[in-house]
Amino acid sequence: MPLIEEDSTIKTLEMAWKSNEDQFIFKISVKEQIVYTKRDVLSTIAKLFDPLGLLGPVIEIEKIKIDRYILNSQPERIFLGFSDASTHAYGAVVYLQCHAKASAPLSKLLTSKSRVAPLKTISVPRLELCACLLLEQHQWRHISSNENPADIISRGADPTDLKNLNLWWTGPTIFIEETNNDFSSSEIKMDPFEKELYSAEHKQFLYNCKTKEKKSGSISVEEFQHAKKYLVKTIQVNVFSSEVNALKKNETIKRTNVSNLNVFLDDDDLIRVGGRLTNSELSFDQKHPILLPRDHKLTDIIMEHFHIKNLHVGAQTLLHLVRQEYWPLNGRNNARRIVHECLKCYKTKPKLEEQIMASLPRERVTVSSPFSNTGIDLCGPFYIKYKNQRKGIFNKVYVAIFVCFSTRAVHLEILTDLTSDALIATLKRFFARRGICTTIFSDNATNFVGAISELRKFYQLFKKLPDNLASYLVSQSISWKFLTPRSPNFGGLWEAGVKSFNTI
Repeated sequence: MPLIEEDSTIKTLEMAWKSNEDQFIFKISVKEQIVYTKRDVLSTIAKLFDPLGLLGPVIEIEKIKIDRYILNSQPERIFLGFSDASTHAYGAVVYLQCHAKASAPLSKLLTSKSRVAPLKTISVPRLELCACLLLEQHQWRHISSNENPADIISRGADPTDLKNLNLWWTGPTIFIEETNNDFSSSEIKMDPFEKELYSAEHKQFLYNCKTKEKKSGSISVEEFQHAKKYLVKTIQVNVFSSEVNALKKNETIKRTNVSNLNVFLDDDDLIRVGGRLTNSELSFDQKHPILLPRDHKLTDIIMEHFHIKNLHVGAQTLLHLVRQEYWPLNGRNNARRIVHECLKCYKTKPKLEEQIMASLPRERVTVSSPFSNTGIDLCGPFYIKYKNQRKGIFNKVYVAIFVCFSTRAVHLEILTDLTSDALIATLKRFFARRGICTTIFSDNATNFVGAISELRKFYQLFKKLPDNLASYLVSQSISWKFLTPRSPNFGGLWEAGVKSFNTI
């Protein structure tokens, strides 16, 4: 006696499977009441078990039958996705379309998802983008609302009409004809890399389907490396097809951006970069990194992985880390673009605040005679030996730097010591050569506090002008001005002269 009779039906969670016809049956009965409460509505909806979203346009169903088996013997299969949105809801639906050369294509509903629009008012274009996120990556085309099955989800449908709504169960007829005749399959199919981007878990699943020996548990290192090499090899065959053929035939590669890298094929038929590090103790990947094409999705994914794995490093460090295993063409520009487009790096990059600089003093912006307004600073000590001395000793000297405020000219004078008499003599020599100044600027004496013993003499000299120096300045009608204490940046004009003199 068979376990299941031909007319028997297996039922679970309000969804039944009719074995003799191989159909899913949905049936929900609603008691007629004068008033329906919110609890009654939610209780009825909870009885509907529809994980594939086959009944997306409606929620209240009386009785409907759906074919379980949707495949046929036609070899080529394409996934078609549609999305749509309205102010009330948005959703997406996916169809499986089977093609054969001698027969018409067959399209059937695979799955759908629907979402209620948020209570907060959102524009329809934004809801359209939310509907697009429900789909996987596809090549996008526009389709009118009359031919879009996802429009049924966003606008809803009457339960009695859903049974005979062919647009929902098989998809748009016009679109099927286009894909069968003149619509390029490359515009619907995913890129070869995207097709094989199943990761190591999918490779393990395919292995279990083909062999009796089953693998289970977490992915091993060998399986992960195998999946990674498989992806790289796939894109190398597509992008560097001429180079691969030339290397297999031991022919010379034509002059391209790859020819100067001394490339070769390894045991796994992967293109690797040559070099002069063959005899080094580095690993094989470091000596001969795998070649990656420029501006390819896999190259971007790998560089983004290294960027995130190493805590969002900069472009230079990112390129160095990637080249430990791969050699991306145009890698420097790709690394800069990855770092520039990283949202986390952009958000965490500090915005430097710049202090607005004050206006320049009047003496700096007023036209005047050369060295009428002068800044002075002392540097040293320096050790010199006088000429024509057979056994001369080194003598300590200092240099006074005079800077003109209007012309930026620099005048140098030598001081034998840091006494007021030596400074007066230096000023006299300077005035004799450049003329008498109107105003002299210098650092405040407190800038020299805590300096070495030689600089402390500067402090004693500038702390309080000696009587003879003060009387000399008064007699020459010269005004001596000091900068603000602890503000050496105000004397940048002569500090730059000191730096230039020290580098000579």
